[in-house]
Amino acid sequence: MVRVIGKLSAMAVKSLGRGMHADGAGLYLCVNAAGARSWIYRYMLNSRAREMGLGPAHTVGLTEARKRAGEWRLKRLDGWIRSRRGRPSAARRSSTPRER
Repeated sequence: MVRVIGKLSAMAVKSLGRGMHADGAGLYLCVNAAGARSWIYRYMLNSRAREMGLGPAHTVGLTEARKRAGEWRLKRLDGWIRSRRGRPSAARRSSTPRER
């Protein structure tokens, strides 16, 4: 099955109603009830859906949002975005050395 990237057009971004509108490859335009528009990059991490805000649509255009989503997609694939599992909690991390 082929993934379609770039489903939205600049005109569609301005005229779409409330909801989450997919552009493809994890990029979504989120339009809330008040009409505010923002770009969201959605991805899976540890079998859970995660969302990352890329900026408001009045500041970040469609081309820039696609570019930013692509950059984060590559970072995720390179292992830059990781789960917090396995990290010691703040209580276990201390700035003073432990005696052994």
